[in-house]
Amino acid sequence: MQSSTPRIVKLGNNPGCPCGGTHVADISEIWSMKVSQIRTKKGLTKVFYSVGT
Repeated sequence: MQSSTPRIVKLGNNPGCPCGGTHVADISEIWSMKVSQIRTKKGLTKVFYSVGT
């Protein structure tokens, strides 16, 4: 198994977090995205979603 540096995903001015998902070569490969839930607790927001490719 090859070691690599994790990809860091940042949205706007928010701090980055390691990406743990499957990557696409181009955003046009994503056919749909559905946000299923948004939770906020103690100032931390979690977004749950599914993506169709």
